[in-house]
Amino acid sequence: WFDFAADTGDSGDAMYAVATACLADLDYAGDLDSLETLPDGGAPLKLWRAGDRTDERPRGSLPRGQFLFLGGDTAYHVADHATIRNRFQSPFRWAWDDLAEDVAPSGQRSAATRLYGIPGNHDWYDNLSGFSRLIETPLAGAEDERIAISGFEPVQQASYLAIGLPYGWQLWGLDIDSSLDAKQMA
Repeated sequence: WFDFAADTGDSGDAMYAVATACLADLDYAGDLDSLETLPDGGAPLKLWRAGDRTDERPRGSLPRGQFLFLGGDTAYHVADHATIRNRFQSPFRWAWDDLAEDVAPSGQRSAATRLYGIPGNHDWYDNLSGFSRLIETPLAGAEDERIAISGFEPVQQASYLAIGLPYGWQLWGLDIDSSLDAKQMA
């Protein structure tokens, strides 16, 4: 199970909602299997933070992902250091603070969730400087330049990646701003 977000950092309210969903286990009401694609007659899925619902309607659980994968365009209009801090990092910090008891009961901070991503064109507008500070593991001595996201740990080494998934599946994230280089081909 993993969380996916893309084209983020455009609206503070929307980003806060995404951050909240990525930081907490959620409950839902209804039958997930019978959910139809909206707006063709399906009912919207109602979500609550785990434990907030007290009624007896059928429910299910959507646990926090084992990692968060960002599918590009981290912040608009240019995903530079300042814009990512203001439009991506800040809403995650607000959600982390608001959910502190849910994501870390009794003040015990759990292990950070892995953070991965691939760049989009808005990430490339500043030559991946902001993207790299958010997604890639810091180089020795460069920790102060990081854009840290509460509850998440960057583990990536480059702007592309491959993640092993259960049952022999793999998730490939390719950086296709230009042709694939030899490292990505390998």
